[in-house]
Amino acid sequence: MPACPRSRSPHRMATLSLGLLALCLLTGAGECPLTTDPSQSGGDGTGGPAVDIGGSSGAVWELTYASQVRVTLRSKTQTASTTAQPGTDGAVSLLGRTIDLTTLCWRTDVVCPDQVLTTHTSLVQSSSDRFLVGFNRKGPLAALTQQGLVGTLQGAALSVPMGMNASKADPCTLVVGSVINATATVASDSDPQAPRAEEMSGLVTLRYSGQCVALGGSGALYDDDQLELALQFSGSRL
Repeated sequence: MPACPRSRSPHRMATLSLGLLALCLLTGAGECPLTTDPSQSGGDGTGGPAVDIGGSSGAVWELTYASQVRVTLRSKTQTASTTAQPGTDGAVSLLGRTIDLTTLCWRTDVVCPDQVLTTHTSLVQSSSDRFLVGFNRKGPLAALTQQGLVGTLQGAALSVPMGMNASKADPCTLVVGSVINATATVASDSDPQAPRAEEMSGLVTLRYSGQCVALGGSGALYDDDQLELALQFSGSRL
């Protein structure tokens, strides 16, 4: 079992929680599904020994998200971005289209960046270059039947791909480009031959088709538009 949390200074942000996923893996609980296509990994890698981000027994990380989400709208010919705070800013306008973020993130068929991973998220390192991370079964992630999202680890770089092929049966499928990327920070007193991560920072990026946004009444987008929501987080190992 992971150790009890240490006290953290208030300015520290997000941490990924891992012990919960370890429990899911042991019990086979259906509440913690597994992934999409690991070949979509976007990690850059840092070389050297793989960093311990949880170990085979798992670890719990605590996450804190930034308050501003980066909103990007891609049409066939143009791309535009802005930042917004979904709970207060509500509607944003890009390329002459309007997207209501508050309505979008409340929908049961959609998951927003701060809803993918819980505040305390479980992470289990299944090998030197693979790990499993617990997540919320919300929106397009609710249909997954496996026990955790599969991530790849290259040095201190983590990547969890979530993009799938678009589906007419489910217009709110997360499309290719949806990914969690993070970089772990090794503890200063860690063994160089077995580096142990204590902190990490990352970005959750989700992409939806314009059809998904428009069908739910969350914005006047065209079917071939693509909406991207990106949110930064930071984490500390508990």
